[in-house]
Amino acid sequence: MKQPVTCPLRFGTMLLMGIFLTNSHAFGQCPLQVTHTTGTEQVGCTEVTVTQDGSVDVLTPNPCFYGPYWIGRYSIDGSYTFTFSPPIAGVTVDVQTLDNHDGHTEEMYFEVNGSFFPISLPGTTDNCSPPAIIWPPGVIRGDPNQDYCAWRNIQITTPISSLKIGNQIVSGVPAGFFASLYICCQLCDTDAGELTSSPLDVCPNQVATVPPSEQFILDGNDILQYIFFFDPGNITTSIIATSNTPQFTFNPATMAFGTTYHIAAIAGDEVGGNVSLTDPCLSISNAIDITWWPLPSVEFTTNFSCVNPGDCVDIALNFSGSPPFQLTGAVKSGNTVISTFSETFASSNAMLNVCLPANTAYGDVTIEATSLTDAHCICD
Repeated sequence: MKQPVTCPLRFGTMLLMGIFLTNSHAFGQCPLQVTHTTGTEQVGCTEVTVTQDGSVDVLTPNPCFYGPYWIGRYSIDGSYTFTFSPPIAGVTVDVQTLDNHDGHTEEMYFEVNGSFFPISLPGTTDNCSPPAIIWPPGVIRGDPNQDYCAWRNIQITTPISSLKIGNQIVSGVPAGFFASLYICCQLCDTDAGELTSSPLDVCPNQVATVPPSEQFILDGNDILQYIFFFDPGNITTSIIATSNTPQFTFNPATMAFGTTYHIAAIAGDEVGGNVSLTDPCLSISNAIDITWWPLPSVEFTTNFSCVNPGDCVDIALNFSGSPPFQLTGAVKSGNTVISTFSETFASSNAMLNVCLPANTAYGDVTIEATSLTDAHCICD
């Protein structure tokens, strides 16, 4: 008795302390990211010169660790200074891993055009860390009741010819924070808002869906769309698909199993029915991670070609997918079900013991998988 079976799967609070100056204009995240860590490069409308001071390092960004600027790397004060020629209209900054617990405290501060700039508006939260807090006289610290804290979209809305992002070590040995910098050539109201969802694990026949963006702001010629992309460090050049709704389906021509992709909202000028990626006020929300997983399958094999009624036989199982596997099936004599089984297997190779009832009629006996579930997907 030997019958390979592949199951055709179906499946269906943020603390504010003190009184500070208020920014005069709120806007979405600036669209142009600065990524070089030394020297001068053209970024959009301006030349950006980057200099380092004190304890700094370079970090390769990923969804939960912003970068490339690692400031205060060895528990020593450090800073990056950015000079803009010509001046720009404003910036947004993301920060991650601000430490303020167990006696280890550091502060993030800003200097604009050579003078201390107090932060008055909180940033937005991300999906990886608890929010930071504003601390007198307008610096940013981690929440002392949390571990490492983060904010996206910290706004500075004033003409800027130079910007210093610094880390001042207050106590203990914090390990420094990670920062990203985005520049605005002009002030913009456009804001793609925020997506609220946990990371998604999705099967190929399911639709990857996140809740619609919240608190988005569009101006007269803007539209809001959703993008599916693979590189958080180069979002606009790694877009795989665009949709008017926060829903995406698996495309084997452009997507792979086991790879982490991302869904984000995007807002900007409408050109040809889509958001213009060259809009100077382009805004992109936080991203939700999504991973597609393959459908599981099982193959039955045995060395026995003939089994007598009342006998038992071991069936070798070869699963594809991610363990553990929950297998439910039936043993048939002709078209009649003579027994059923339901077992869980911890590995991709296993044995199933099947016993034929003593009254089994002579003839072909087959084994069918009626349901198969792995760590991610289900087959009924």
